[in-house]
Amino acid sequence: MGLQVKRRLSRITAVAASLTAAVTLGIAGPASADDGIDWDHHWSVPGGDVYVEEHGDIVMVCDTKADGKGVHGLVKDYYTGIIAYEFDETAGAFTCIKLSASMGGRYNLVEGHYYGVSFYVGDSHEVGFWTNDH
Repeated sequence: MGLQVKRRLSRITAVAASLTAAVTLGIAGPASADDGIDWDHHWSVPGGDVYVEEHGDIVMVCDTKADGKGVHGLVKDYYTGIIAYEFDETAGAFTCIKLSASMGGRYNLVEGHYYGVSFYVGDSHEVGFWTNDH
């Protein structure tokens, strides 16, 4: 095997390892909602998407446009009026962050509570609501 092929395989292996770590840790990875989850909710603005899967309290935030603007926002428990957590997807165009109950603490949303996700990309803003019922 030639030296160039070995270098190329090393780079591919390094990229695959870093993407695996990113998904496992809930940090930025390639943008895609096609990861086997049947999302319960989806909201969009130009340059950003937010997906919610109630089972597992999964919130995925994606930057969908190469415009230099990240996706910023928060998840709020409207039953208590308390912000559960805030998020910033700033890794760059076509990347996502995934936050879930498996991360523990504030990411484990209370069953039966009414939640809202408010998010911004530049001047665009959207708010989506759901009852965390499963």
